[in-house]
Amino acid sequence: MALMSAAAYISLLCACSLMLTSYVEAFNSVLLQGSTMFPGQYLFQGPYQFKMQEDCNLVLYKNGQPLWASNTGGLGRDCEFRLKKNGNAVLYTGYDNALFESKTADMNNGAHYIIMQCDGNVVMYTAEGSPIWATMTNGKVQVIDLGTPPTPTVNSTSSAVIKSVRGGRSQ
Repeated sequence: MALMSAAAYISLLCACSLMLTSYVEAFNSVLLQGSTMFPGQYLFQGPYQFKMQEDCNLVLYKNGQPLWASNTGGLGRDCEFRLKKNGNAVLYTGYDNALFESKTADMNNGAHYIIMQCDGNVVMYTAEGSPIWATMTNGKVQVIDLGTPPTPTVNSTSSAVIKSVRGGRSQ
């Protein structure tokens, strides 16, 4: 019997959730290597949203409540979250100052990606399907206090809500 890749396992695990979403929405749960999330863009899966905010904070929400954050709000302007080809995920200011990083440079073995999983965990996987970084929020119900965060929209039926991470600049 062949081993199941991480992507195949997650797809199987989330089968019920994916049946409720369109193909486009399912694609918006993945950030590919060399891609960038700009302010206002996000990955989503069910009630979860992993958002690059205008204030330079990268935040994971469940139904509008923050579960995890990079704690970089207000530390820069025009920030971007880049999944670099060397395997590192870095949040940069508009002046290319790093505010947050996954510390996974050179741990990838080829193409790697970050996925917003249906269990509430954001995970970076190598090409072979090994996890090398995660928010460790799978199954969490505890929320963190970020002050007054912008209210994310999770209603995927509105055309104004679907913001794809496709089309970002590559590194």
